[in-house]
Amino acid sequence: MADQLPQPADCADGVCPIEPGPSADRPAGLAARLAAGFGRLLAWPWAWIARHWPGRKLLTLTSEAEFNAIVLGETVPVLVEFYKPGCPTCVWLEPRLDRLAQEYHGRAIIAKYRVMNSLFIHTSWAVSRRYGVYFVPTVLLFANGREVERWFMDYKTRHYRKALDRAIAEQATEPTAPAAPIG
Repeated sequence: MADQLPQPADCADGVCPIEPGPSADRPAGLAARLAAGFGRLLAWPWAWIARHWPGRKLLTLTSEAEFNAIVLGETVPVLVEFYKPGCPTCVWLEPRLDRLAQEYHGRAIIAKYRVMNSLFIHTSWAVSRRYGVYFVPTVLLFANGREVERWFMDYKTRHYRKALDRAIAEQATEPTAPAAPIG
């Protein structure tokens, strides 16, 4: 096994084949090298997404005030995914929601809102309690600031499309005032 690992002689121009950067800048010790490699492993999907997904329409809500303004204050239907960073199913669902956001651009808003940190600790209790969101991913559809439909662990975008089409059709027939914000 030791003969399979790159040796100092294998590093040309001070760059090791499996670790970027000059070999003098590499962290000393096996634990530090493993930690650095694990950090790169976790970071690569996000770097790939940022490079290959430039035309994103999926809105990221970052605060409770923004949630109130966008979700409860809009007159168009709003589909919101409640997520946790690093949740594999949330990451899997994100490109599908972005495609929906591109498809419904101008007719509906598709957004995501973080309710947990990476340690499964709720970061937005007021919103979580008001809508009963305790697990991720949970997707809610709002029309005129009121919850119309809810999905938990449902990844079929055809369900979201049907509900959005229904909400848009209802919106066209009878517009109403938006709901009051949380607070």
